[in-house]
Amino acid sequence: MRIACVTALLLGCGAEHVALSAPPASAPSAARLAAYENLRPLAPAEARTGIRGAAPASVLRTSEELQLAGGPRVARADDLLPVLPAGSEAARKAESSSSRRTKADLLTAGGVLLMIAGAAVAVSPFVLADDDEDLSLRPVYLGTGLVVLSLPVFLWSGAERRQAADDRADVFERYEPELRRRLHLCEGPQGVAPCP
Repeated sequence: MRIACVTALLLGCGAEHVALSAPPASAPSAARLAAYENLRPLAPAEARTGIRGAAPASVLRTSEELQLAGGPRVARADDLLPVLPAGSEAARKAESSSSRRTKADLLTAGGVLLMIAGAAVAVSPFVLADDDEDLSLRPVYLGTGLVVLSLPVFLWSGAERRQAADDRADVFERYEPELRRRLHLCEGPQGVAPCP
């Protein structure tokens, strides 16, 4: 089981990885064209844009997955790294999407732990109190503080998750031309062919 799935009840396990590979740009043109036909997207990726929440500045761009001609459905932008040009903007966005998604998962797990710990501390005086003792409200205040502290952690997690989705959509939109560039193929009047 992957580490990202530890909080599976709350987060769900992430999308499965897809292993992709492509020949180098120096490979014979037949191998590069075959790789392109296998790795090209079936339809251009389109990022759906909508308003999230009441703030007009919070525009959500999503592109959930990319269906490749060879069959795989790619849901994680970092799976495209082996077939993107190294150092390209799309490759940087794919790495950023992966990093932000991991950070969001860790923040969500941290927020859940804060909330659970806060609730446990807050109820402890009521559970552990003897009938003869005076009830101390200090743990209640501390526990409530921990629960309140979890709220900005969840907000930060959501912001990271939205940015990861935005980066993924950007990679999916750029994928096809970047794949051609990686394979040193050009689009011409008769379709895709080796660049001159």
